[in-house]
Parts: sequence; structure tokens; C-alpha cells
Amino acid sequence: MMGGTNPSLVKALGYGNCILAHANPFNEEVLEGHGLLFHDADDLAAQIHLVESQPELAESYRRRAPERVRAVYNWDRITDQYEELFYQLAAGEDPTRVHSSVLKFADPEMTAVEVT
Repeated sequence: MMGGTNPSLVKALGYGNCILAHANPFNEEVLEGHGLLFHDADDLAAQIHLVESQPELAESYRRRAPERVRAVYNWDRITDQYEELFYQLAAGEDPTRVHSSVLKFADPEMTAVEVT
């Protein structure tokens, strides 16, 4: 699967929107419980019905959305992740096997290289 962080999704969170996004590893990582995910058209319809019938739920997602952006998408965290990546590369490690933000969505057959 190709993809990555969807900048429009991050922007929508930052503006305090109630997010309904396709369930895939990239959107799951961005949202982490700060929005609703759907798998297919029927699931999307059910999620839309849910937020329309429970406006307080939609408001809760709207209120919490900017918190996710402030906590995760900030320059301190981003530079820390780049530093981690560069140290791993310098040590000859495969970042797809050891990088903290990749392991969460890694293939269960893969095992992390021990970082010393």
C-alpha cells in the first residue's frame, strides 16, 4: 500500500472538524481516535447517521480534533522523529523494522531489530 500522512486530513483536524475518513493505516495513524473511520459505503452511511443522530458526539470530535494536531504535528516531535531516523540509518538499521511510528502498523511477521 502506498500513502502517507494526508495533509488535508491534518488541516481538517486543525480546524476542528468532525472527521469521517476511510479506514487505512495512514488515516488511522493521523486520527488515533480523534475521528471516525469507515470501511465501505455502508459503513460510511452508518457513521454519518451516527453523527447526525448524536450531535454531542460530533461536537466532542470537533472539540478534540485540534488537540491531536498540537500533540503530534509539531516541529519538536517531527525533528525528534527525523533524528531517530538518521541515527537508525547511521547504525545500519532498517527504519521500516525499528522506527517507532512504523512498527505500530508493521506486518506482524516482521520483528524489530533491537536498538542498543
